[in-house]
Amino acid sequence: MKILDFLHKIELLFVSRPTVGGLEISYNAIRYLLIRGSDTFLKVTVPLSPGIIENSRLANKELFISALKSLHAQITPLAKPLNVVVIIPSALVYTQSFSVPVVEKKQLEDTIDLNLQMLSPTRVEETYYDWQEIKENKDASHMDLLGAFAPVAVIQDYLTSLAEANFHQVAVEFPALSLSRLIKQRWQNLEEESHYLVIHVSGEGVLMAILKNGNLAFSHFSSWQDAAGITPGEGMTFEAVRQFFTQELQRLLTYYYGRTGKPLTEVLLLAPFFNYEIVTLAKEKFSLEIKNLTANNLEPSWLISLGAGLRGLISGAHDMFISLTELNTQTEFYEHRSLSFVSIWRNIITATLILVLISYVTIDTTFRNYEKTLQAQTLVNLAPTGTREADSLKQNAQRFNQLITLIDTASQQEIPWSLLLIRFTEKSGAGIQLDRVFADSQTRNTLLIGRATNELTAINFKNRLEKDPLFEAVSLPLSNIRTEADGSAVFTITLKLKTLNF
Repeated sequence: MKILDFLHKIELLFVSRPTVGGLEISYNAIRYLLIRGSDTFLKVTVPLSPGIIENSRLANKELFISALKSLHAQITPLAKPLNVVVIIPSALVYTQSFSVPVVEKKQLEDTIDLNLQMLSPTRVEETYYDWQEIKENKDASHMDLLGAFAPVAVIQDYLTSLAEANFHQVAVEFPALSLSRLIKQRWQNLEEESHYLVIHVSGEGVLMAILKNGNLAFSHFSSWQDAAGITPGEGMTFEAVRQFFTQELQRLLTYYYGRTGKPLTEVLLLAPFFNYEIVTLAKEKFSLEIKNLTANNLEPSWLISLGAGLRGLISGAHDMFISLTELNTQTEFYEHRSLSFVSIWRNIITATLILVLISYVTIDTTFRNYEKTLQAQTLVNLAPTGTREADSLKQNAQRFNQLITLIDTASQQEIPWSLLLIRFTEKSGAGIQLDRVFADSQTRNTLLIGRATNELTAINFKNRLEKDPLFEAVSLPLSNIRTEADGSAVFTITLKLKTLNF
C-alpha cells in the first residue's frame, strides 16, 4: 500500500488533477460545495431573486450570470477557471430504466443508443441523453441500465452562462443521482442487497427515487405548482399538500410492488421542512420505516451539493455516471487531461533546456578562467616541480576542452528523429498506418513496419519514398507484404538515409 501511495504522489508531480466542486442550481439559490477533507468543506451560496429561474428554466440570463460571478469571486479570482459538477433542477430530467442483452462492445453501444433514442420523451436532436448501469440484474446475459434525458436548449442556456462566469463543467447531473451517490458512499447503515425509497422535499416540490443495490434505478419529480397550484417561495402548509403527497407515495409503492412483487418498506428522508408530518403520515398510513438523511457539519440543504462534490473526487477515467452534455464524462476528461499533460511537459522541457544551457555556459566560463589562471601561474613559477604541476593542469584543461568539442560534434551529428518521423508521416498519406520505425544512427539504415488498406497503397507509399531526395535504396519486395483477411496489407520497407538536411 505504501508503494501505491508513493507512485500516486509521483504521478501528481507530472499530471495535474484539478479540484472539482459540486454546484447546485435551484429556483432560489446557487450552492457550491468543495470537499477538503472527510468532514471539512468549502461552502458558498448566493441567493437568486424571484423571476431569474421560472419552471426550472433560465428566465433572466443577465442576473443569473451576475449571481454566478458573485459566487465565483467568493471562491477564487474570476480569471481562474472553476471546475464544477453541475446539478440542474429535477423537473428538467426524465429517467427510464431498461434492459439490453450483453453482446460485443461496439454492438452493445449501438444497442444502448438505439434504446435511448426510442425512450426519449422528445426529439432526439433536441435532447441530451446518457446512461449508467444499475447493476441489479445478476443474469450475465443481460444488463439493467438507467437512461436520463434533458432538453438541449435549456441545458445550453445554463452552460453558456456558466462559461461566461468562467466555470468549467466536468459533468451535468440531477439531484436524484447526487443523492444516490451520497447515500451509497456515506450512509453507514445502507445494506447492499436492500432496496430503498428516497424522498427529497424542497421548495420546488417532492422528488422520489428508488435505490437498488445502492444504485439509482428510478426517479420521479413533482412540483408543488403542478400538483397543488402553489408557487415556489410562497407560504404553504402540509395540509395543502397532504393529499398530493399521499397520492404520489401510494402511486410509487404500487409501481414498485407491481414490478418486483415485494413491498417497499424502508425510506430515506431528506426534508428541511414537513419532516415530522411526513414521518407520521408514512408510518401511520403506509407502515414505512423512515430514516432521516444527515451529514456531519452540514445542513440538509447542502446534501445534494455534497453528493456532486463526491463525484468531483472521482478520477475522470473512472467516472461512469450519467452526464447530460454533448460529450460524455470520459471524453471531457481525456480532452482536459491531454491539454494539461502537454502544457506541463512543455514547461518541464523548456525549463530543462534553459538549465542545461546555463550550466554549460557557467562550466565553460569557469574552466576557461581556470585555464588562464594556470597559465599565469606557470609563467611565474619557474621551479621544476611547479612547472610539472602547471603542465599537468594545462593538459587536464585541454582534455576537458576536447571533451566539450566532442560533445558539440556529437550533438551536431545527432539525427533529428522527430523531423524524420514527420517526413515519414507526410509521405504516408491516406490508407497508411506506420506501426514501428527502426533506424541505426551509425549506418542510417531504416526499417518501416506498417499497415495499408491494400497492397497497391503500400506499393504507392514505397514509390513516394523513392522519389524523396532524403532516402535511397528503398526496397519493398513482395515477400515483405502480407495480406490480411480483411484485405489490408502488412508491409516492411527498408531504406537508407541519404542526407540529414531535413
